[in-house]
Amino acid sequence: MAYASPMKSMTPSRHDLPAILRAILPGYPLPHDGTHGLTHWARVLENGLRLCEATGADTEVVTLFAIFHDARRVNEYRDQGQLLAGSSTGLTSVPSVSMYLRAS
Repeated sequence: MAYASPMKSMTPSRHDLPAILRAILPGYPLPHDGTHGLTHWARVLENGLRLCEATGADTEVVTLFAIFHDARRVNEYRDQGQLLAGSSTGLTSVPSVSMYLRAS
């Protein structure tokens, strides 16, 4: 499925964000335009980057969290641990994802 990445131009990153999204999205079981889909991920990123400006938080951590935090969600209404699965090393151990994450 082709998609326009709402995150592509939102923040500079040392990671290939469109490639990471292409690696994650085929395994994302919910609608890409659903409540917890790409638009939600972009909102999380936008709000996170605003907080980075105010607090000095690490923009790279916020950017990657925005992409990964719901990547393994299987239900629009309840989080049954997908937040931890998506934002932990579970996804980064997937070769198609880990190849796009460059070491600092």
